[in-house]
Amino acid sequence: MNTAIYVGSFDLLTWGHIDIIDQGVNLFERLIVMVANNADKKHLFPLEDRQAALVECLNFGTYISDDGKRGIIFEPEESKRIEIITLDEKKDGYAVKHAQNIGATHYIRGIRDARDYHFEDHIFQINNEISHLRPVWLPAHPKLRHVSSSVVKSLIGPKGWERTIHQYVPPPVYHRLIAMFNGEVIQNLMGEKA
Repeated sequence: MNTAIYVGSFDLLTWGHIDIIDQGVNLFERLIVMVANNADKKHLFPLEDRQAALVECLNFGTYISDDGKRGIIFEPEESKRIEIITLDEKKDGYAVKHAQNIGATHYIRGIRDARDYHFEDHIFQINNEISHLRPVWLPAHPKLRHVSSSVVKSLIGPKGWERTIHQYVPPPVYHRLIAMFNGEVIQNLMGEKA
C-alpha cells in the first residue's frame, strides 16, 4: 500500500496543517499523521490534547475557498485512510525510523517559502542516513503561507485576539484556546457558532 507519514508537534494545529493533510490524503492510499513530542519545544497543549484536536479536525474537515473561508472537505472514505498516532522520541526513537517500521515509504512536509525548503532539504540529508523514506514537499496554500503555529501563539493575549486567531485555526483548536486563555467565543467567518 502506498503510505506516507506527516510528522509534527501540531502545537498549535493550524489550517495550514489541515491543508497539507488534505493534499497528502489525495496523493497516498494511506496517510499516517504522527503527533510528536519534541523535547526541544515547550508545548502549549499536552500530547493527548493535540491528538484529540487533530481527530476532531479531521471529522470536521476543511476547504479553502477562493474567498478565504473555511468549510468541510474530508469525506468519510478519506478520513478512513488517515491514521493518527503519537510519538515520544525519547521513548519511541526517531520519527522517520518509526515511520519506516510501520510501513511508510514517504514523508510529507509543507513548504511555505524558500527558507522552509532549505530547512527541509537539510533535514532530508539527515533523515536519509537514518531511513529510506522519500520526501514529498507540498506547497502551502497561497492564503496560508504566512500562518504558522508560532505566529498564532504570538497573537494570543491582546484585546481582540480571539477574532484575530479565529481565521488561522480550526474550530476544535479555537475552542481549546478560548478555554485555556478565558477568551470570548466569536462568530466564525461563515456565520455559525465557532
